[in-house]
Amino acid sequence: MKKTMIAMLAALAVASWMPAPASARVAVEFQEDEAGRAREERYQTGQRALDEGRWEEASEVFGALAEELTGEGLANGDAALYWQAWALSKQSRDHEAQRVVRRLERSYPESPWLDDARALAAEAGGAGQATGDVTDDELKLYAVNGLMNVDPARAIPVLEEVLAGDHSSKIKDRALFVLSQSGEPRAYEILARVARDGKGEQRRQAINYLGMSRSEESLELLAEIYEQSADVEDRKRVLHGLMIAGDAGRLGRLARLEGDRELRKSAIHQLGVMGAGDELRALYEGESDPEVRRIVLNSFFLAGVVEPLARAAREDSDAEVREFAVDRLGMVGGEGLTELRELWREAPAGAAGDELRERILHAQLIGGDVEGLIAAVREPGSEEVRRQAIHNLGLVGDDDAREVLRSLYGELGDVDSRRQLIEAFFLASDARGLIEVIDREADPELQRFALQRLSMVDSPEASEYLLRALREEGS
Repeated sequence: MKKTMIAMLAALAVASWMPAPASARVAVEFQEDEAGRAREERYQTGQRALDEGRWEEASEVFGALAEELTGEGLANGDAALYWQAWALSKQSRDHEAQRVVRRLERSYPESPWLDDARALAAEAGGAGQATGDVTDDELKLYAVNGLMNVDPARAIPVLEEVLAGDHSSKIKDRALFVLSQSGEPRAYEILARVARDGKGEQRRQAINYLGMSRSEESLELLAEIYEQSADVEDRKRVLHGLMIAGDAGRLGRLARLEGDRELRKSAIHQLGVMGAGDELRALYEGESDPEVRRIVLNSFFLAGVVEPLARAAREDSDAEVREFAVDRLGMVGGEGLTELRELWREAPAGAAGDELRERILHAQLIGGDVEGLIAAVREPGSEEVRRQAIHNLGLVGDDDAREVLRSLYGELGDVDSRRQLIEAFFLASDARGLIEVIDREADPELQRFALQRLSMVDSPEASEYLLRALREEGS
């Protein structure tokens, strides 16, 4: 083996490495009951949205979760509020981010998230001013904002003039925000008028602020605007406002009765963000369109509700819907992975069962279910299914997966399976597993393949082994 090492190394032209895993976020713990687990799944859904840059979805998920946790005086509402503010700031919705931070300060005055939240609010407050002087309009609004706290009767007419005048959209948005913070009836009247009769983004911002107020009067006005408006984007903003306000009843009715598919999809999505399981169940049970059922199932995933997903994976009449449900069980994690293992045990023998098992393997990979993948490798069955399980274990790449892969190498006698295991060692960045193959494997082709893969692993163990082999060869 050593005599061929230099020749083998010389033939390896390209080195690469596996990407490092993303840094872990601040850990939070939820209650160990069904409601707590559902909230934890929704929190993780929001974290995934942050990781993938889906800022709007993240702000919606954390906003709805914050409403629930803060409203019931439960732990982790401060974490949800912080991430809501952070996601809003990434969308340049700075006023809303600042408002969320102030709510965090009021609701959780001893929170460990406060320092970071205040820094975020300060950054949002200074956005757009670093490259030039503060304009006269901005100075005027800051003055009016202060005046609103001590003399609203004088401040409100000035804000009304700003909204009616020739000012930038940023200035008008700030004026709407200041009005939305006031409890004065006249301020509400102006905000309501803009939401009802305004145009474009200004109207949509007013609709958004109405949802944040969460008053019954605002909710009735939002429903009225939805019925009267012909603008799809305005109606979507109303649906978002109803979600912010936690009005699952109105959202559920709109999701059932709306004839426009895009608006119906939006309503169902908002129900998922706010975790409205009962409304979603009613929608799924009464829906004949497979595409709409998939949208509902995706909202169950957003809400972290596992049971309807598991039932759909078993019983839905449409094969594509069943596959979609299996994938979402993997994505939801936790109890979803337990359901996947049960589905695996229930799968029939033969081609149909193997097709389902391969789908489950994909879902287990998404969910990082090492235990489920290990069971799949060790269970007798189709060689193709087993090879796929080995491949997925390599992609997961944690210590448990590596140990299983190493033990399997000694158990499997055929060349194809061993080659698949070598590839899995590489996918798992398992230098130790590859080195064991190089030192012990009798088949020179497999040795060569393992050495090639080892040269592409970025680890001190791999580098040390290769350097030592070179020195021994040259001595």
